[in-house]
Amino acid sequence: MPCEPISHLLSHRRLQFPTRSAPLRDHELRLFLSDVYDAMQNNAYDYFFGCIILMRGTNNTLSVKDGRKRLVTIATLLGRIRAKLYTLMLGKPPRQRGPRRAIQIIDGFLDHVIATTPHSSTESTLRWWLSFVQDGVTVVTATAPRTVQRR
Repeated sequence: MPCEPISHLLSHRRLQFPTRSAPLRDHELRLFLSDVYDAMQNNAYDYFFGCIILMRGTNNTLSVKDGRKRLVTIATLLGRIRAKLYTLMLGKPPRQRGPRRAIQIIDGFLDHVIATTPHSSTESTLRWWLSFVQDGVTVVTATAPRTVQRR
């Protein structure tokens, strides 16, 4: 099973999340953000974020069976980076979407990264993060058929 950027999976038009999916726990989220930051600082090509198990449904839908928290976390992180870029460009923040506690942690972390990155503009730092998270955070996906035959 090959690794692929997580953005490929998130862009699948028929990916279905359960309605009450939560992100990683606070300490797991902070550790993930720190790990991604370290990977970027060390000029890593990518950051492996685990395996996502999907099940194929009717009409070519894919439902997430394992890895929901990781997907919600990445979707929230990408949303917060885009929201900060939007605010920077248009001067007003978009409506917040996603789990509140995760948004607070991610925003605080990104603000710290921006404040402590030498010789860099806020926009270029955010675009660097957006690019790395979209294309550098990778997962392995395994898709099970709609019906599994048992032996």
